[in-house]
Order: sequence, then structure tokens, then C-alpha cells
Amino acid sequence: MKATLHTAGRSGKLSKRVTVKSNDPVTPELNLDLSGEIVVDVWVEPRAISFGQLGKGEQAQRPLTVNVADPAKFKITSIMLDDERFKMVPETATDGIGSYQLAFSGASELGAINSKLVITYKAPPTAENPTGEERLEAIVRASIVSDLRYAKNLSFIKRDGTFASQDLVFTHRAGNSVKILGVEGAAEHLRFTISEAEGTRAVIKVELVDPSRSYAQAVRDKFIVKTDNADEPESVVQFTIAEAPARRDPRANTFDRPNKAGVLRMERPSNAPDLQLKPALPPAPAPSATP
Repeated sequence: MKATLHTAGRSGKLSKRVTVKSNDPVTPELNLDLSGEIVVDVWVEPRAISFGQLGKGEQAQRPLTVNVADPAKFKITSIMLDDERFKMVPETATDGIGSYQLAFSGASELGAINSKLVITYKAPPTAENPTGEERLEAIVRASIVSDLRYAKNLSFIKRDGTFASQDLVFTHRAGNSVKILGVEGAAEHLRFTISEAEGTRAVIKVELVDPSRSYAQAVRDKFIVKTDNADEPESVVQFTIAEAPARRDPRANTFDRPNKAGVLRMERPSNAPDLQLKPALPPAPAPSATP
């Protein structure tokens, strides 16, 4: 058996477990514990830089450190980002090594931003790499979200013969008030009641038009909430209406058992009698000694 460990993008101590399954009746499963330490020349802390959720135009900074195992052998030649909205600001860095602030200048479009921090450095040349040029990449992420916070998806599941109503709550990231102007769509299935604002919260009660209606065939659709927010005057909310899945009968005759080839389906004949537990037989008496 050959085990290969891919060390790209990893550093420090590492431990893994390999489980070997065989037809050995004594040891059908054998666990092999592997451990070691990956030594790298240049590394970044943290390995992945996340700015989390930011509002439109919001600026932010995150600290990071560039480390070199042996500055005499490894020289930083460049530090670049593939998105001009990010910029490395040195704090205590010398010759590329040390502490930085990764600054984000902000974005006007909603959505996820995925960027890369690329560090190029010189290492002693080898037969595999005669130029000695190496590079290290670190992931940089940010998510630009709207000012409004609300549930983007609602699920109505029939339980105990009915559908419960739900409150759809709108708040503002900066704590400003939110005013609901109206709701469009889904009139066939949902009824909306706009409540008076509760401080900075705006609430819409959402309930089914006909809770007794059968939804064996699930319905998936959307509706639009109109607000006084300039950046997001229309908010789209997806919804699902469905019956609760039937509970599995623990006495069912059929069950699935996963195996190496896929799934093995086993079925007990319908005329098979139920198993009856019988009391254990008393132990046999010990043979008497022969005079």
C-alpha cells in the first residue's frame, strides 16, 4: 500500500489517520496513525485572510505577518495582490518580512470578492528549480452585503396538520429605521400583514392563505418586499411550502446498508414471523466423577 501526502499550502505539525479494511477475520479494520511536521521556507499568518461581511463602500483592514525561516537564504522579491482594491501597508516589515495591515478600499457592488496575495521569493537553486524562484499564495476574501438584514429564505412545513406563521424581520446594519412600503407576489399561497415598526425593526407576519390545503407537491417561489432603503428598495425572499416527510416506521421490512460497492438493500419476507426472544437455557450440569 502506498500513501501520499500532498503538502502544498500546508505548514506546521500534521496528523492523519488511515483506516485499512480487509477480509482478515481477526482485524477487519486496522488504523494507521501518521504524524509529522511540514517545514516551509516562507509563510503568511493567517494563511487565509477574511474581511467577513462589509457594507457598500465600507473600508477595512486586517493584520497579517510575512515570515521567513532563514532570511540569509530566502529573499522576498515581490508582494502583489490581484485586486487593486486591496493594498499591503507595512508596519514593522523590513525587506518584505514582518507585520502588515492588509487594507481594503471598499466596493460598490454586492457579492463575494475572492482575491490572492502572491509572494515571490528567491531560494537556493536546485536541480528541479535552477532559477530558485518560488511563490506563495494566500487567499483573501470579503463579502459585500446590503444595508438591510433579513431572512432570504422562508420554509413552511406542515406539522401536526397545520402550517405555522412566520415573522419576517428587517433591520439596518447601521441601526437606522426601516419602513416597509408593500409586498408583491405569492398572493395565491401567502398572506402578508405589515406590523408597526418596533424601534429599528420592521416586521411582516407571513402566513398561508389556506393552511388546510395539501402541499404534497412542494411549492417553491419568491415574493418582493418594497422598502424605503435607497440601496435596496426591493428585497427578494425565496420561500418553500411542503408537507412534512413521513416518519419512518421502525418496524419496516426494508432497510439500506451501505457497503463498499454502493448500497445493499435487504428485505425481510412479509410472511416472516417476528423474532421472539427466548430465555437462555440453564448451563449443563458438570459430569459426576466415576468412582
